[in-house]
Amino acid sequence: MDLSVSIAGVRFPGCVMNAAGALCVTREELVALGRSRAGAIVTKSMTLEPRQGNPEPRYKSFPGGSINSMGLPNLGYQAYAQLIPELRAFHKPVIASVAG
Repeated sequence: MDLSVSIAGVRFPGCVMNAAGALCVTREELVALGRSRAGAIVTKSMTLEPRQGNPEPRYKSFPGGSINSMGLPNLGYQAYAQLIPELRAFHKPVIASVAG
């Protein structure tokens, strides 16, 4: 079954992709997304400088859901810019999420 889709002239090999969230921060996590059946690779929201994020605890689950205050931990835009050529080798769109 072909699950590919085109959006604004960009072809995605699958119609499902990750959100810019907790499992797209490191090189290893992004490469794993590249190897997956996801239709694109979305980076963690990046800032000018690397950020450690908020101190622990940052996440709490409870019966009705969860709440988080991660504080945008990320490697900084330069680290992600260096990873993009490697990620493009997976032949799917790479979407850079940018935080201001």
